[in-house]
Amino acid sequence: MWLLAMSGIPLVVIGVDVLGQRRISNWLSGLVFNADPQVYEPRDIVWAVALVLVGLLLSFMGLKELVVPKPVLMADGDGLRIRLAGPRHPPVAIPWEDLEDVKADVMDDDGDPVPVLVVSLNVDGLIPADPWAARRIAANTVAINATDWEQSPEQVVEKVTEVAVEAARALRAT
Repeated sequence: MWLLAMSGIPLVVIGVDVLGQRRISNWLSGLVFNADPQVYEPRDIVWAVALVLVGLLLSFMGLKELVVPKPVLMADGDGLRIRLAGPRHPPVAIPWEDLEDVKADVMDDDGDPVPVLVVSLNVDGLIPADPWAARRIAANTVAINATDWEQSPEQVVEKVTEVAVEAARALRAT
């Protein structure tokens, strides 16, 4: 998300430069064409406005996700909800009865150990074909990268287990 926020800055700078004093764009034009800067046309202004808007949107989205991130994994009485389709898509809902196992593990990523949360299901079709920030390690098993998590995968497994036990107790009581 930091990279997303930073990627908007050059777009905003170039767009504002074209809309304003044109110091950077005239310097680049002189460097490329080895002559006096070209005259700007109305379409250049439209492109500059588009660059500013897209740059601001990218920066805002990245900063928003850094300041108020969406949780990757949520557990409640109904089951697990995991963001496997990407940050802009709804989480995949996994009912407790479809969950086979949740465990912490370490995977090798080009020689580097990476902490992961391994989620195994006993049904087909819930895990996307190309999971986001995760790796499919079997037909119904996915390893979710936990490198940037605030809690370790072991702590997450403990909390998920507690929620699953409470959900089972509540189901038995009804």
